[in-house]
Amino acid sequence: MTDPAPMSDAELTKFGAGMIAYMRAVYSDEARILLPNVKGIPADEEYIGIFDADGGLLAITDSQDAAMGYLYRKKITARWVI
Repeated sequence: MTDPAPMSDAELTKFGAGMIAYMRAVYSDEARILLPNVKGIPADEEYIGIFDADGGLLAITDSQDAAMGYLYRKKITARWVI
């Protein structure tokens, strides 16, 4: 059996867009940058960011249950990135 041809980053991104996501911690300072129109984001808070395979922001929440619910409703597979 031969190994499949490797995918470029662009091919992998296109393949996973809308179907594969990753989650990682997002802190208040970054949340303010990612969500410039949202006022009143408290300082020194940690959130869960959900990002599409291409790195685009899908959602930010303060609850793992909310993050999992979002992924379930959208039928998106996600993994944690540490």
